[in-house]
Amino acid sequence: MFEEYLDEDAGPEERREADIWRRRLQLDVDSDSIHVLLDPEDVDEDGEWAVHTWATWRAAPPERYANFFEFMRGMYREFHSLRALPAGGESEFANDTTRELDALVEQARLEALRGDWERAGHALDEAKEYGGPRAAGLGDQIRRLLGRTYMVYFEDVVTDPQYAPELLPALVAGHPARSDGDDSTLMFHLRGAGDDVVSLAYATLAQVRNGTYRYTAAGPFGEAVERARELARWGNTDGACRTLIDALPVWKPLGPDHLAPRCGSLNCA
Repeated sequence: MFEEYLDEDAGPEERREADIWRRRLQLDVDSDSIHVLLDPEDVDEDGEWAVHTWATWRAAPPERYANFFEFMRGMYREFHSLRALPAGGESEFANDTTRELDALVEQARLEALRGDWERAGHALDEAKEYGGPRAAGLGDQIRRLLGRTYMVYFEDVVTDPQYAPELLPALVAGHPARSDGDDSTLMFHLRGAGDDVVSLAYATLAQVRNGTYRYTAAGPFGEAVERARELARWGNTDGACRTLIDALPVWKPLGPDHLAPRCGSLNCA
């Protein structure tokens, strides 16, 4: 924040940010979008000055990097994340980094299916920072399986018609009902989806809101789901969980990017 923007109500954090502008070495030249500053009073153990960036178009305080190397790494990640989804008519962006990320995501997918979800999650988080396709959607399935719901949107996977029936219920379950009927935030998470997926999303949302949604699955696992549902209906939740856990070996994914059944988000620990 520039010092001239401070007023008498400015807090300690705002004044600290203004101090950065007084003592900084500014690297950007005639930029009206992002400012890059070196801070000579914020030095690490190697004598490297911290870097602060502030974008005029972001409603956020300056972002700090421990040193110039970390700043360049961050910019490299941002470059790839911005190129990850080509605009209409553009060819898919690919280089050595994107190919390494594709291999990392595939390895993480296999590790998750083998049960090493922690290692897989770390790898997918790294790929996500570079905008790696599928990384967010695969990582969110792991997070949902662990009972986490905050900012879990299954990006790039939930809009695929192959996986939408399984992932949409988890997505819309966290979508609050609005008195004005505005569900635009749901459409934001479904950007790029076809009409069939959008229609299914709203139908699923209606079922979740009126309490009529029922999870189903094909084959022996689906039969186990029905048995578990009946046990839970009569209050035997422990038995329901054991039934689902025992049936996991016969569960079949809908495709290679499907890591866990929807009912896997039940707390059966």
